[in-house]
Amino acid sequence: MSDAIKDDLAEGLANCAREPVHAPGAIQPAGCLVSVDHDFACVLQVSANIEEMLGVAPAAAFDLAPARLLGASLLEQCRQRLDSGERLP
Repeated sequence: MSDAIKDDLAEGLANCAREPVHAPGAIQPAGCLVSVDHDFACVLQVSANIEEMLGVAPAAAFDLAPARLLGASLLEQCRQRLDSGERLP
């Protein structure tokens, strides 16, 4: 692991330690969770507050392609970020 990755990890852990956790396992109120498969082809999980954030009911989100739910541009940015640089094992 490169020194830059180690530094980023250490900084992230330090930030995490300072984060006030009021509801373990909960999604922060400023966002929602959308989990997709490896190929970005299928929605696997969503948080209960997805309707508040994206205007799509949780059950309906599973019927949409990730590109339709999140937008092709955002998914492409995710692909590029995952394909570039070093990642932790």
